[in-house]
Amino acid sequence: MSVGQASSSEYLLLSALIISVSLFPWTAIMGTTFVFGMAFFREFPDSENRTFGLLYAANVAGAVLGTMVTAFILIENIWLRHTCRSPLHLIF
Repeated sequence: MSVGQASSSEYLLLSALIISVSLFPWTAIMGTTFVFGMAFFREFPDSENRTFGLLYAANVAGAVLGTMVTAFILIENIWLRHTCRSPLHLIF
């Protein structure tokens, strides 16, 4: 099957398959961080009651921080600023 001659449904199915195969290893690795984190925290008998909550809170805080840094600092200050400036820089 040639992708250029694929119908819309074939193209969407092929795209979904490629995206799923490329993302699966990374999401599986991310999922194991909770398992390894909980195994690490089980070494400390004092923290049995609140360990998963703290681990989950740290994971959510890291995800929020990574999203905010990417959206408001990296994209805004690096790529967008240079994209808007470079055509004017070439003209003047």
